[in-house]
Amino acid sequence: MAYRLSWVDAAKGILIVFVAMVHIVGRGEELNISCPAIDAIGPVASVLCFRMPAFFILAGFWGKYDISFKDFLTKNAKGILLPLIIFSYLGGIVYEISYELLKGSYNAGALEWPFLGISLDYWFVLALFIAKCVYWVINRISRKQWIRLIICLGLYVFGVATLNMGFLPNFACWKWALVMLVYLSVGQWIKEKIDGWRLLLVSLPVFLVGYLFYRWQGMDIPYPNGGMKYINWATALPSFLLCTAGSYVFLKLCSFIKHARVLEFIGRNTLAIYVMHWWIEILAMKVMRNFFSQGIFMSTLATLNTLALAVFVPCLISELLNCPKLRWIIGKP
Repeated sequence: MAYRLSWVDAAKGILIVFVAMVHIVGRGEELNISCPAIDAIGPVASVLCFRMPAFFILAGFWGKYDISFKDFLTKNAKGILLPLIIFSYLGGIVYEISYELLKGSYNAGALEWPFLGISLDYWFVLALFIAKCVYWVINRISRKQWIRLIICLGLYVFGVATLNMGFLPNFACWKWALVMLVYLSVGQWIKEKIDGWRLLLVSLPVFLVGYLFYRWQGMDIPYPNGGMKYINWATALPSFLLCTAGSYVFLKLCSFIKHARVLEFIGRNTLAIYVMHWWIEILAMKVMRNFFSQGIFMSTLATLNTLALAVFVPCLISELLNCPKLRWIIGKP
């Protein structure tokens, strides 16, 4: 598969940009900020409703499950949990420093209070870590891909069932992990099929028909998100089909990307962006609050500036920590 690493990074870059875009809408609601550009994000981003499953599918591309569980656990703890902790705490510190620098700016009235919110409750990261550990066990049960897929589908059904079991606490987002686990197995399957065309002829109409049906009916598209509010018994199967078909179509198109250095750069730093982008969006939107009400041009420019800052500031912090003398901080040799 030519340029495999390049296009995979580019695909991750596109997906994380859409994640940051969607969260701008949420920040706007929290800060009572609205403009045509922000209002347009929802409909545009809904096309990539499969963005979180697609991340799991890409994780399934490269998972190595033929090592001991101790080595597997250590490797993934260093690669997933340690960066989560470092980026979360470092992000909180940078946020506080930024607040102190900005609170005396021309728009100081928009910065009402300092808020140092250090949290490790990032559902996607925790669910990915747990799902990968569970999938290691499944790989020990069977080496046959179709058996692993059946087991994951069974756990998917069980995961959907647990969503309504309020008496079961969702420690470390384990319920979310069971729902998303199946996409790791799908990722291994798609990796083998990505160079062909037959699956595209099936996936494209499945996604388009399903997506357009939900839009036509005015119904919420059943995709997995932080609250899993769209996933239930009625939507479990449509959600799985839509996310699998949509992810394949998206990744197939991305596989034609030869060189996209900016997207690849963003894609290599998705974890940092995911953990830190929210507070950057809050600060940026507070500082530029007045611009969001100054016409289409200025409000759109403010929205784009917010998105650019939310994406590239974490990238720069991540690149700094990846330099040879600091790599040990995030668990890299």
